[in-house]
Amino acid sequence: DRPGEAWRYRTVYGEKEVTLQEGGGDSVQVRESEYDAETLLYYAKEADGAARFDRLVIDSEDMGAAISLNLGVTVWPSQLRPGQMWPAASSMDGEMSALGETIDITNGTTSSKTVVASKMTRITVPAGTYDTLRFDETLTMSGVLEYSGEVVGKITLAITQSHYAAPDVGVVKRTRTFSIRASVNDMGSF
Repeated sequence: DRPGEAWRYRTVYGEKEVTLQEGGGDSVQVRESEYDAETLLYYAKEADGAARFDRLVIDSEDMGAAISLNLGVTVWPSQLRPGQMWPAASSMDGEMSALGETIDITNGTTSSKTVVASKMTRITVPAGTYDTLRFDETLTMSGVLEYSGEVVGKITLAITQSHYAAPDVGVVKRTRTFSIRASVNDMGSF
C-alpha cells in the first residue's frame, strides 16, 4: 500500500528484508530477501479495488536456480467480509533456470482460494497490538516443463499464506509456506 516503505525482521532462517516499490499505475512490487533467496511478488489493483497477483519470481543463489511465473490471479476482493470465501483461477506460464539452462513452463494453471475468518483476532507484533481480520490464502500452480520444444516434465508450486489485516492500517502480519516440486523425465524429482 505504501511504495518506498522498507522494513526488516527476524525469522527462523535469519533476517528478512521487505521493500515495497511502485510498479507503475496501480501496481506494487514486494521484494523479500531472506537467507540466500530473493522473492519478488508483483500485485496490481483491479478497477473494483480487488488485489491481483500478477507475477512471482524466486531466485536462490544456494540452489543456483530461479523460477519466474506469470499468474494474473485475483487473490482477494476489494472488501473482505467475515466468513467470506473467494475462489479464483487463471492460466500460468513462465520459466525455470538452473545450471545455465532455461526450461519453459507452459500449459499452466493457477487456482486460488481465500477464506476470511468469521471474527476479529487481537494480535501483537513489534509495531503494536491490533484487532485484525485473518484471511487464509492457498495458491496452487502447476505446469508442463518444456526444453527446446519437447515436454520434459512437470512442476507444481503451492503457497499457503495467512494475512492479518487491521482496519485502516492494512496487513500487519503474514505467515507463508512454499512447496515446489518438479519432476524431469529420466532425471527424477526435486
